[in-house]
Amino acid sequence: MDNIENNKFQIQEIIKKIAENPLEPENYLYLGKLYLVNQDYDSALGIYESLLSIDSKNIQALVNSGSIYFCKYDFQKAINNYSRAA
Repeated sequence: MDNIENNKFQIQEIIKKIAENPLEPENYLYLGKLYLVNQDYDSALGIYESLLSIDSKNIQALVNSGSIYFCKYDFQKAINNYSRAA
């Protein structure tokens, strides 16, 4: 199994874990990381935003989504998320 196939498998497994236990933040963070590795920034951002809707003070999700917003040149959202993480 190559890396791309392995990542797709891992993504599907983590999505199942989130469905089984939607309040576990580590699953969201891991899934976001997998999306970032695959350069799927919009999906990663969506996952971090989903986590923030459950736990609005999750520092890792705030920082990671802030970094994605920064890379997308959405500086105001990046600053907002970084500020909330501080």
